Amino acid sequence: MDRNGSAYTFIFATIVTTVAAILLGSAATALKPLQDLNADVDKKSKTLLALGLYEDGMKAEAVQAFFTAEGNEGRIVKKFAVSHDGDVIEISDEKKLADLTLFTQVKNFEEADRKYPIYAYFESKADVAANKPSQYVVPIFGYGLWSNCFGVIALDSEGKTINNLVYYAHGETPGLGGEIEKPKFSESFVGKKVHDADGNVAITTSKSPVGDTQVMAISGSTFTMDGVNKMLKKYLTIYGRYLEKANQGGGK
Repeated sequence: MDRNGSAYTFIFATIVTTVAAILLGSAATALKPLQDLNADVDKKSKTLLALGLYEDGMKAEAVQAFFTAEGNEGRIVKKFAVSHDGDVIEISDEKKLADLTLFTQVKNFEEADRKYPIYAYFESKADVAANKPSQYVVPIFGYGLWSNCFGVIALDSEGKTINNLVYYAHGETPGLGGEIEKPKFSESFVGKKVHDADGNVAITTSKSPVGDTQVMAISGSTFTMDGVNKMLKKYLTIYGRYLEKANQGGGK
C-alpha cells in the first residue's frame, strides 16, 4: 500500500483512533470503582462535617467506619428514608439506599411519591439499641442565582434547633452568593430555632435579623438568599413531619 496515499492515511488514523478509544475506555472502567468510592467518602464527609465529627486529613476508612454497624469508636450514623408525609420508607436494597439523594429525584415532580434521605447520629451502640439519636442531618438542595446549591443541616434530636449548616457545592458568584460555603455564614445558623411560636418553619435570612429564627443575609446576594430561604422552608417542613412523629414515638 502506498504510504503517501489517502487510503493509507485514513486506515492509519482509524487504527490510532480505535486503539486510543479502547485504552481510554479501559482506563475509565478500571478507575470507576475508585471514583465511586471517592464520591461516596466525600458525601459522607459532608455529613460528618455538619455533625462536627469530621477532622482535616481524616482517612477514608475512618469516614466510612461511622456508617457501619460497629461505628467509629462506637459512634454511628444511620441513613434511612422518609416520605413526603414523614413516614419511614423501608429500602432493603443497601445500594439503592446508599445512592439515594435529593438530587437524583429532582425530575420527579410527584412530591408524594418521593423518598427523602435522612441521617441519624448515635453517640454509642447503647443509644442505637434505645433508638436515641442525638442529632439528625438532612440534605437540602435548590437553585440560587446561577447554580444548583447542595447543603446539609444538622439538627438536634427534636429537630427544633440548628446545630450546623454546610453548603458544599454550588456555582454562585465568588465574594457574593458564593459566601454561603464560608464558615461565617454557616456559623450564623448555629443555635438558631427552626420554628416560630405557632410551630411553623420560620428560620430565614434577613438584612435586619431579629429574634432566634433569623440570620444575617449575605449583602448583595438577594437571589442566592431567596434560594437559601426556599430550601430551608421546603426541606425543614418535609423532614419536620418525620421528626415530629419520631419524637412522639412514631418514628424509626
